[in-house]
Amino acid sequence: MIKKNKSLLWEFAKAPNEPPNFLFASIHLLDDELIEIKSKVLDYINQCDSFAAEIDFDEEFNHELGKYLLLTEEAKRNEEIIEFLNILQEKILKYYQIDINPYLEFKPFLLLNIIGILVLNYSPDKSLDRDLFIYAKLNKKAIFGLEDFKEHFSLLQHISDLDQFKLLKASCFEIKNLKRISQKSIQKYKEQDIHYLYMIGKRMMGKYRRIMLYERNLAMVNSIEFYCKNSSVFATCGAAHLDGKYGVLALLKRRGYRCKPVQFM
Repeated sequence: MIKKNKSLLWEFAKAPNEPPNFLFASIHLLDDELIEIKSKVLDYINQCDSFAAEIDFDEEFNHELGKYLLLTEEAKRNEEIIEFLNILQEKILKYYQIDINPYLEFKPFLLLNIIGILVLNYSPDKSLDRDLFIYAKLNKKAIFGLEDFKEHFSLLQHISDLDQFKLLKASCFEIKNLKRISQKSIQKYKEQDIHYLYMIGKRMMGKYRRIMLYERNLAMVNSIEFYCKNSSVFATCGAAHLDGKYGVLALLKRRGYRCKPVQFM
């Protein structure tokens, strides 16, 4: 658990004479302040041979994502789900004047993410992690994903749509406070408080934190270690994945890597 050393950027290596690798806690949003954060980490990307995002964004166009991202036909007919979506749509319209109807076919975890972005007036199409990916690609870095693209999205298949809706319902019980809660999370990100973001992610995942956080952390560390054998790596993953007993930083330390925060701002 990281308490004293708040940082979005960490340097890690096994031996003092090795070229440093970097791990960056990213976010799926973009605004002017986040663009400033982006500008501060580009030099560290330049120091490395390779760049790793959670997923290789280029693969988005090579897969049929519908079966991973959209509700099943059974879920669309479920009366409990239909009732909840109707109430959710009404409340979002009432409190934020936003029509979420175009997004109601998405699986609940994705729907919650989209709603959080929309109520803050962000664009769902822009994100810090994607911008870093594009920069690395333009600068001829070797590119890879820490997670297999299909496996990343197929995780949602392990949790039934109904169970996802139950988690979504628990997260949205105070719709009128959703904007305030989302704003606090973004502010904590800008304060580089990865422990807070880990705790929020852990709480939101509920009993599925093992699948959605811990197992993914392990898979990402396996990828990082594999690619670090042959080149220096700048790796990015969501900020909720770094901290905690089973977080990426703790797993790297258990494998003999020395991790230290980088004061880059």
